[in-house]
Amino acid sequence: MPLGSPLTPLARSHIRRADVVLVAVSDSLVELWIERMHPDVRSLQPTTARASRG
Repeated sequence: MPLGSPLTPLARSHIRRADVVLVAVSDSLVELWIERMHPDVRSLQPTTARASRG
């Protein structure tokens, strides 16, 4: 499955028009791909890593 194919045109539009895009993805390639659609992408990975350690 090509990267981004599950996203609908509406979802892509919301990402492009958002003020900030928060991402919680396990694959850094997906995060980089989203960064190509929007200049202000913030990863939640550091937050979820701290929460899982307890």
